[in-house]
Amino acid sequence: MQDFLTIAIEAIATASTLYFVAGFVLIANVHKPVAPLVPATAELPTQKEVDAVIEALTIAAAPLALPVTLHRDVPNWAAIAPLQLRKECQARGIRWRNFHGENRHLKKAGMVAALEACQVA
Repeated sequence: MQDFLTIAIEAIATASTLYFVAGFVLIANVHKPVAPLVPATAELPTQKEVDAVIEALTIAAAPLALPVTLHRDVPNWAAIAPLQLRKECQARGIRWRNFHGENRHLKKAGMVAALEACQVA
């Protein structure tokens, strides 16, 4: 009796495995229609239509009157207080704190020179 049950269980297991594999093969081979990536040529606009749209979107080029400035307003760095110079150096990425090492910061003359060099560049 036990041999009969073993054979029956093996037959059921084999049949279910074959059923699973057959179902997977059938599902994997189903062809799904895919929409074309490029529309048919009848749907594409002609070159004249494209040119008309481009002309409609193009803004008429008018001559622009730009103000001409020959020099920039350069601040007088020597007349500014050291606290403000430190803020300006910090904003422009100039290292002024602990410049000489051992907590020795950049002096006012050095900050002025660095800011003037930054202004020229």
